[in-house]
Amino acid sequence: MSIIKALIKLILGRGVYRSYSVSGEDLIILPFLPAKGGFYVDVGCYHPILYSNTYRLYRNGWKGIVIDPNRRLGRLFRIFRPLDIFIQAAIGRGGGTENVLPIQG
Repeated sequence: MSIIKALIKLILGRGVYRSYSVSGEDLIILPFLPAKGGFYVDVGCYHPILYSNTYRLYRNGWKGIVIDPNRRLGRLFRIFRPLDIFIQAAIGRGGGTENVLPIQG
């Protein structure tokens, strides 16, 4: 009986916290952060919703800077997370710009 009850809760989304992160990182850190109105910097953000460590924060009223080298993601961020600032760039160690590609909008 408890298995059926758990399945019903999963299907209805009741009593279950949905994680947008790959391994539930967003749910792990959430209790240590203010509930609403913070600021984040997400380096290597990937998709605005899928596998996102910051989407739950965004839904809770947070906003921030999201950085990823994939140009196509900028359009998705403008649609799904318009309050965030998307920066198309690669971040790494080392100085100089000899291997940096120009950013195209």
